[in-house]
Amino acid sequence: MTTLRQRVASPGNEKTLTEQWVEEYQDDPEYIAIGMAMAVTEDVAKELQRRKLTNAWLAREMGVSQAHVSKVLGAPPNMTLLTVAKMAAALGYEPAVKLKGSRLKGLKNGRGLGKKNEARGATQGRRRRNGRA
Repeated sequence: MTTLRQRVASPGNEKTLTEQWVEEYQDDPEYIAIGMAMAVTEDVAKELQRRKLTNAWLAREMGVSQAHVSKVLGAPPNMTLLTVAKMAAALGYEPAVKLKGSRLKGLKNGRGLGKKNEARGATQGRRRRNGRA
């Protein structure tokens, strides 16, 4: 793994540090989940603004507190599919989560655990085989 100093100081490196990070983590499931949640958050915010609706209205329609809506919209990675479904239903949309395009680069044996989760996945597999969860 390269250090920050090495990334910035690489001769002939035309990419920004942000572009390098995006490239490095584009296949990481956590990175993908954050991107998906942020996309939903942006869509909901745009629709609320377009229809001149408030977070309080959305909270009432979802059957949750306004604080919950603010928390979810402010911290997208914590968004659940149930929350996405409630927001979509409140706004009159059908939510869709799908696998699209080609397979991600760097997957090993079809398992998309990502670099930092590979060890955790192996540990969980051993626990299951030993009868522990």
